[in-house]
Amino acid sequence: MKTLLVIAQHPELAEAVRAAVNSEQYRVIHRATVEESDPLLANGLADACLIDAELNSVQGVWAIEKLRRRAPKCPIITYTSSRQWEWEEEAYLQGVAHVLNKPVRPRLLAALLDRLWETAPGLRPAQSASVSLPHESAAKPAENGAAHAPGASHTLSVLRNFSGILTHSLNAEAMLKQFLLLLREILSINRAVIFLRAPFASFGATPGIEENRRLRSACAVGLSPGLLQHFELSFEGGIGGHIFRLGRILRRYSDETRNDLESQKEFELLGAQVAVPILDRETVLGVAVFDGRITGEPLVNSELELIFHLLEQLGLAIKNIWLHDQLAANHEMMADIFNNFDRQTENRFLTSLEERSRDAAERIKALMFTFEDLGKLDPGSIQTLLRHIEKDKLALALKGATDSLRDVFFSNMSERAGKILREDMEALGPVRLKDVDEAQMRMVNAAKDLANKGEIMIASKQEDDELIY
Repeated sequence: MKTLLVIAQHPELAEAVRAAVNSEQYRVIHRATVEESDPLLANGLADACLIDAELNSVQGVWAIEKLRRRAPKCPIITYTSSRQWEWEEEAYLQGVAHVLNKPVRPRLLAALLDRLWETAPGLRPAQSASVSLPHESAAKPAENGAAHAPGASHTLSVLRNFSGILTHSLNAEAMLKQFLLLLREILSINRAVIFLRAPFASFGATPGIEENRRLRSACAVGLSPGLLQHFELSFEGGIGGHIFRLGRILRRYSDETRNDLESQKEFELLGAQVAVPILDRETVLGVAVFDGRITGEPLVNSELELIFHLLEQLGLAIKNIWLHDQLAANHEMMADIFNNFDRQTENRFLTSLEERSRDAAERIKALMFTFEDLGKLDPGSIQTLLRHIEKDKLALALKGATDSLRDVFFSNMSERAGKILREDMEALGPVRLKDVDEAQMRMVNAAKDLANKGEIMIASKQEDDELIY
């Protein structure tokens, strides 16, 4: 009995294949992703793979490429509901045996499977395990000096060790700089530059499509900052366009570059030999462009393959940093919104948020500046605030304050002023909670305005000793 591995997000394709084939001849196993299929592929337990991939964008080809890298000799049949000829052609170049339209046609599938077993293993079209690199002929001067590249085994060992620390940093600029400096030290790279698209927009922001397709320099070594300041790549064309469409390494002397004047000019301006995509396993985040070694020798395929995978790790780290920054910005925005609620509305929303995500609620509360936080102001700041608050609003706000917070304000007033304020508060009699909230909010906003002007200091909740001006 032969095993058919069906890779699809939803089980419908696997069920259709199971119904179409002879259950005495075939065992059908379903996995959602290529990564989930690793144990089966690594141990050679799949006789053929059927993958659900839409061939109208680079994502479908990437999935096929990942599958091919994990199972170089396993026959692949791709099912798709939409296709474009250039992506279908790329799928066949990746070693796909057949590209079929959905839905599953039982007789056709059975006939194609029978032909797969009739094909001798050595004649299968899935021989290339390293399709992510362009044709070897494109490397022109490449492999001759590659075999005796200095310290090759040491180089690969160091780079593998470095890949483990990429996801532990929240400083993108420092991480990219460290990465390029290590490559330069180990591989003797003459020059290198990393281009990234704009980070994810924070909640409520809507960046333009054109902005998302531009790639700006994020870090470089061996290149003039003046050049990179006015230089950018784009997913619309040139090097960035090829990387976005193909999702693989592009060489300066490849056929794709020879046929594209814009790519030739970009390689020439950057003095580079090869461009490598920066992926997060789903999308292209940017492009890393490298020259050869300081000795003039180009980077060899084994090193470029490793750099490709390290850049994928780096892409995941960059995405994590962007998500972290986006989350922090969203929390700050939500804290500002909550600050402008009245007390009842604020409590209602915070209680509801705590039920759904206690961590998010705690983060937002830590960023909020409330009326009670006025009690943490230093004496000089409180006295400055008192000079900017109308006396009637002060009396109304303190009417609803705790005894400890009232004492903070009274201790920063003269005895006579404190006595007058107490009398004013008593004269108010019963007051509406809404009026108290409005008066307290006015004091909070006044404190923020004074802090922005540098007239008072507000202590950060995260660090007792840190002051925000």
